[in-house]
Amino acid sequence: MALLALPHLIPHRLRRNHRRNQCRCCSSSATNEGSTAVVWFKHDLRVDDHPGLLAASKHSAVIPLYVLDRRILSRYTTDTLELAIIALEDLRKTLKKQGSNLMLRYGNAENVIADLVKEVRAHSVFVEEEVEYHLCNVLDGVKKKLEGVYLSGEGKPPRIVFWQTPFYESQSLTDLPQSWEEFKKLKLPISLPVPAARFSSPGSELQWGSLPTLDDLKDYLKESLCEKENNWREMAQASAERVLMERLGNLKESSMEPIVDGSLGKKVDNSAFVTSKRDTVGGGNETVLNALAGYLRCISYESGMLLIRPGASFFKLFGPVLCLGIVSRRSVHYEAIEYEKERNAGFISPFGYSAATVSAATDTVRSMEWYYLLALNRERIDEKRLAIRIWRWKGYLIQYTVVGNEGPAVLLVHGFGAFLEHYRDNVDNIANSKNRVWTITVLGFGKSEKPNIIYTELLWAELLRDFMIEVVGEPAHCVGNSIGGYFVALMAFLWPALVKSVVLVNSAGNVVPGYSLLPISRERRVPFGAQLGARLLLFFLQFNVKKLLKDCYPVNPARADDFLVTEMLRASRDPGVVMVLESIFGFDLSLPLNYLLKGFEEKTLVIQGMKDPISDPQKKVALLKELCPAMVIKQVNAGHCPHDEIPEEVNPIICEWIVKATSDDQEELKASSSQQICHIKEIADKWRKKTTKKMWRRVALLSPMISSSSRSLTLNQAASGLKVGESFATDIIKPEERILPPKEKAPFITFVLGGPGSGKGTQCEKIVETFGLQHLSAGDLLRREIAMHTENGDMILNLIKDGKIVPSEVTVKLIQKELESSDSRKFLIDGFPRTEENRVAFERIIRADPDVVLFFDCPEEEMVKRVLNRNQGRIDDNITTMKKRLKIFNALNRPVIDYYKNKGKLYTINAVGTVDDIFQHVLPIFNSFEQLKESSHVNPQSHLGPSLVENSS
Repeated sequence: MALLALPHLIPHRLRRNHRRNQCRCCSSSATNEGSTAVVWFKHDLRVDDHPGLLAASKHSAVIPLYVLDRRILSRYTTDTLELAIIALEDLRKTLKKQGSNLMLRYGNAENVIADLVKEVRAHSVFVEEEVEYHLCNVLDGVKKKLEGVYLSGEGKPPRIVFWQTPFYESQSLTDLPQSWEEFKKLKLPISLPVPAARFSSPGSELQWGSLPTLDDLKDYLKESLCEKENNWREMAQASAERVLMERLGNLKESSMEPIVDGSLGKKVDNSAFVTSKRDTVGGGNETVLNALAGYLRCISYESGMLLIRPGASFFKLFGPVLCLGIVSRRSVHYEAIEYEKERNAGFISPFGYSAATVSAATDTVRSMEWYYLLALNRERIDEKRLAIRIWRWKGYLIQYTVVGNEGPAVLLVHGFGAFLEHYRDNVDNIANSKNRVWTITVLGFGKSEKPNIIYTELLWAELLRDFMIEVVGEPAHCVGNSIGGYFVALMAFLWPALVKSVVLVNSAGNVVPGYSLLPISRERRVPFGAQLGARLLLFFLQFNVKKLLKDCYPVNPARADDFLVTEMLRASRDPGVVMVLESIFGFDLSLPLNYLLKGFEEKTLVIQGMKDPISDPQKKVALLKELCPAMVIKQVNAGHCPHDEIPEEVNPIICEWIVKATSDDQEELKASSSQQICHIKEIADKWRKKTTKKMWRRVALLSPMISSSSRSLTLNQAASGLKVGESFATDIIKPEERILPPKEKAPFITFVLGGPGSGKGTQCEKIVETFGLQHLSAGDLLRREIAMHTENGDMILNLIKDGKIVPSEVTVKLIQKELESSDSRKFLIDGFPRTEENRVAFERIIRADPDVVLFFDCPEEEMVKRVLNRNQGRIDDNITTMKKRLKIFNALNRPVIDYYKNKGKLYTINAVGTVDDIFQHVLPIFNSFEQLKESSHVNPQSHLGPSLVENSS
């Protein structure tokens, strides 16, 4: 395989005098040339061929902006994040050469942009149009936010201008044919790239922000995620191949290397490659275009990839930078065609291109553009009952839909050659039974993208895993028909935490008694002759699709209607479909269903059409009953697709199963909770008996004080007697007033208080590291409870969704649970109590006072300055919300601070200075307690020097 030594490449041939294309922006109003414009970058990290920048350059000043929004960045893999950082660095350098800069700000896009618009008095915001559903929601949020922004002296809010980088010269995108063959007949001319814009930016008084590192972004993304979300994100990092080898127990025996996300490492020296394997290109626009020039001229590179898949090299190398918009699709096409002309003296042959690399590049970008137009067209004109949404997975556009607003999550996965509409008469029915139903058209089928890659069962299982994590966001009951059933079973085997139950509807895959593991090779190649076989198979299917479809519906052939036939024929003519059909010759379904679902049988429902012409249903059912007796098996009078052939019978079966499976889960949870309660009661009984014995010993010691001859008691003596009685009372304490069980030593409790930006979080880390205290955060405890789906967790989640405050009692009980279960006896409770209600609840339930209350005292102007400059990505890190937060802090936290000051518990730390300087004020407090803990109970405050810390007693 040839490698690209990029420093010696011929510079890319961008002919500026040819690039006179008009910018297409979705705005009818005239540009205000005397005003300021904001250009919001997302997946368009370039200056060259950027219609938005070109249109915005007509304004007197332009502010390029990149918003570090968690909702956008959370969809990136670690590799993509690193590529984005490299591209942002290059983009900033390019803009600085023009006398401008790139502004980087953290937070929700709608808040960041609205604040910036008001700050610079911008009249327009330019942003690229999107097709992905979650990004469309973000854009809608920005648009609505700007509608409420009115600049002083202006009678209307700032406008938002949507722009595109049109690949074809077409005035309308809503009347395009849905068939690739019909679309090609239009012979639309391909548009040319536009020149780089020249513009000016405001003065340097603006805060442009610093470029984040990869670790910065990882920490930023983790801040808002609960424990479950972090675990799921980590789950998505490992490849299906690696997880499979781990599950099979032969990872060491295989030759497979760990395949995990985040493998970019440092950039290869003197090249555009960002991986040590030299299989991914990264950098800025100029670097990528130079790499493209090298790729086009390096014919042997593509030839070396022919054994894997003709044309597959291009997207492997350039796919990530295309998805980030570092280079546009039409720029790639332009460069490829210019090179082809160069090779052939300006001549373009009607019979194909002379270089394999040119074919690979042009075919890829044309295919990407076609599926983008399908997605865009679908978003604009689809009026069917199932509203289609778009999800981008590894750069590919995937169609899905969701119906229902309440109840358990359900995922429907279609079979080979089908699409999400195959569940046309199942979705609404299942949703009406109080379920939320997702259906997906998997990669390679329907109107989802069909890239030039090797399709495997593990690839599709990974897609379903990531869909569950990124879109569904919770475990689901997974229903699969035909090969989709095998994908679902494989997902349950590899990632069982994502699957509540499995429903197999005439699933592909064998049932094998006495199965023994066979070596599974990671290497997947296209078998010899597979492409020819795929083309012949495609030709056969296109001419026989109606008959074949009706054969799969033997009981009700009318259900194999024109809609299914037409859509299957349409999809069979899409670019890339031959590569999908090649997968038939390379599928590895050697792991039988009874092995994949071992241990999952009680959570598996099998719906088997007994007239399936594709398999032997009688044999499969018999083997399942023998080998998997715990599975629920429903035999129905239907063919290969019972869910669509007889939906009136299958829908009730699925709905009843979901109710049963959900009920079983709740019973398991109740049983687990009951066991925990019984265990707690046993501990409480032992404790009660132990304390009762101690009480009678104390009574015996005090008995001389009680004179039996005294016939009367004075009022003071009676009062003393009552106090003694209270001291030894053994009445059962109410659960909410339960005292911490006595241990060898009482816990050492520290509260840490301080305003936003006071630096208490940083100081907590140093305290924990230095003195070994266990760090407790009320926010983390609440998020963990939500992630565990406990009864309290569901209640907490509902309160947060409704914008309500979680009751203090709930938060304190979570803290109490940690105090009781921990082996540590030293606790640092961060940011608690926030209110007097918190404090009262803590004292009532825990029945303990803190030993130390640290208050990091910092002037408001310093806190504001720190928050605005720290670039840690807090959504509320802006001047407006900071003032609100400080106002709330003073109103709610000050009474708590005053209370502990009056009790002599408060230690006020001067929080101005460096981190180490401030920590020097903290050290004497804990050093004194450490020294006195084992020796005496002398007041440790007497050992503190007033020059370091002020005890506010």
